[in-house]
Amino acid sequence: MLPPPLVVPPCYHVLTSHIYRIVHELPGLIAVKDGYCDWDTMDELLPAAVVARVLENVLAKRITGQTAKKLLAMKFTGDKRDVRQIVGDDDNLKLRTVSHEEYMTMAKALIDAHPDLAQKAQQGQSGKLMWLVGQMMRQGIGSIEAEKAKSVLEESLKHDTEQS
Repeated sequence: MLPPPLVVPPCYHVLTSHIYRIVHELPGLIAVKDGYCDWDTMDELLPAAVVARVLENVLAKRITGQTAKKLLAMKFTGDKRDVRQIVGDDDNLKLRTVSHEEYMTMAKALIDAHPDLAQKAQQGQSGKLMWLVGQMMRQGIGSIEAEKAKSVLEESLKHDTEQS
């Protein structure tokens, strides 16, 4: 008889995703150190406790995954400060909430910069809309939420259509 299926809480999926992204980053860090690094050396350069602190900050939404990569690289290349101190000291690493007006400004700038893509997005090509969402998220001015960016872009595109 088979055991009952395992019920995995949704938060574990998020945690696993972040762990995967961080572990995926490690080979790139190794390349920085003369192209060779065994796992014993890796544990000295980037102890598990450091990785755990970075994950803690990502899960608490104090930093993004992209910032986590920068933070790992900082620690790997010799930054001796504690992760909490780095995140606390460096205003550039901390996430900040992005206002609706900032979303609207970014959306307008993207629509103006890419009128051909904006027109195709208005016509219902979701891939073009999602490309614009991705560009908005890459701006890195704070905590850009994909769903909010998409909603604001759709609103801006609809507004542009009504004005035409």
